[in-house]
Amino acid sequence: MHVPARVTAIASLALGCCAPPALAQPPYARPAYRLYGDIGTTLEAEKTRVGSIGLLVPVRGPDWLPRNAGPMSLHWDLSVNVWQAPRAQGGHRNFTQLAGLAVWRHAIGGSASRWFLDLGLGASVFDDLYETPRHRFSTAFQFTQALGLGYRFGRGAAYEVSLRAQHVSNGRIKKPNPGEDLVRLRFAAEF
Repeated sequence: MHVPARVTAIASLALGCCAPPALAQPPYARPAYRLYGDIGTTLEAEKTRVGSIGLLVPVRGPDWLPRNAGPMSLHWDLSVNVWQAPRAQGGHRNFTQLAGLAVWRHAIGGSASRWFLDLGLGASVFDDLYETPRHRFSTAFQFTQALGLGYRFGRGAAYEVSLRAQHVSNGRIKKPNPGEDLVRLRFAAEF
């Protein structure tokens, strides 16, 4: 049985228009689980170095967000971090931090763009009170905010690299509340 090209074209167009949004988007616009590693440092003269492994978990967008709000997505950023901080008497001390953030991702220039902007807000807990010669956190529990600029690449945009600015503080739960500001470089891969 021969199907005319015109019928095939109309059927393809109709299916494309009726496809669910996840199928209609380019492969790199679909949410996917991503495993990442990152490294970073504080902005102080006495540098604290940070290394992390984490998981980005996609979340279905909220129903209250209008579809004309732009190409945005939401994911959880769950990580284990090791902070290597200088000691007053010399040497270093390691602190382990567990963190979880809700992160809004905006595709810069539309859903087909590989460039993105992340904005995250979350909480974390350290295994002990973080301390350097200049700073001492008064609580192991800390809030955290992050802002990142990144680029997806590779087949189906399965990889991404991003530069992130992050602030960690206890939100004035208890004094002192010096907080720390960090710059981090992240590499993530879809699995």
